[in-house]
Amino acid sequence: MFFNLFVVALASSLMAFSCDKDDDVIAFGNLPVEAKNFINQFFPNVKVTKTELKNNGFEVDLANGVEIDFDQAGNWVNVDARDRQALPNTDFIPQFIVNDVKVNYPNNPINGIEKKGTFYEVELVGIEKDLIFSEQGQGNPNLGNTLPQSVKEFTNQYFTNIQIVKSEIKTNTIEVDLANGVEIDFDKQGNWIDVDARDGQALPNTNFIPQSIIDYVKTKHPNHPINGIEKKANGYEVELVGIKEELVFNTNGGFVNLIQGEAFPESVTAFASEFFPNVQKVKSEIKTNGFEY
Repeated sequence: MFFNLFVVALASSLMAFSCDKDDDVIAFGNLPVEAKNFINQFFPNVKVTKTELKNNGFEVDLANGVEIDFDQAGNWVNVDARDRQALPNTDFIPQFIVNDVKVNYPNNPINGIEKKGTFYEVELVGIEKDLIFSEQGQGNPNLGNTLPQSVKEFTNQYFTNIQIVKSEIKTNTIEVDLANGVEIDFDKQGNWIDVDARDGQALPNTNFIPQSIIDYVKTKHPNHPINGIEKKANGYEVELVGIKEELVFNTNGGFVNLIQGEAFPESVTAFASEFFPNVQKVKSEIKTNGFEY
């Protein structure tokens, strides 16, 4: 008897759970007119596989892998294709965004786009960072007047005509991402503290780097251009393309040494040797509060 009651109770719980899960699923015809018109116009003849009611609007899944989010009035707020796939139709996207992507990222089509207030956040196939546009076609919503003038002057002087696609103000630093893949960290006063190109690529401009460092690299490592540089309290650390270790320079730009395993506590190298034997070390770095190996 107890077993029968248990089975009935379990079945009832499962049915209730199933009903709760299905409560959010609605018929396509129950979407706002704007949402239905959008789908019919830009994705005609593509089967709608699922339509859900969300807290702030609606979510629609299409058979081709495209997912669309609408607000309660039926206006699109987010449209995404499958990972690493291009949106099959971008006619609904403002033309200035489409044009900018075609010019600056001809091999990286649009994977998705999201409206955020008066800005658009765009994801591209093969690009990790999102591109951000205002309604007027300008970059970065975080830029405005919140960045120190010295940050703007630095980017304008050394990375002329390169669009800022993202900036983020953190507790102690300001991070700026450029359309060419360069990432720059500034302190709160707007002084640069770290400038990096994409992995394996040379910085397109090194004129901001002390000349003694430039001369040393050209003389000692003529086939390995500078990939990145970071200011430290006692000097600079420089990464080169094709060189695993980092070059350390003093505040005057004089070469000091390479950051090597010997500079680490014995416990660090012993740990790596014990638990990761026969695995090549590709980078080691001394941080403010520890070590990165």
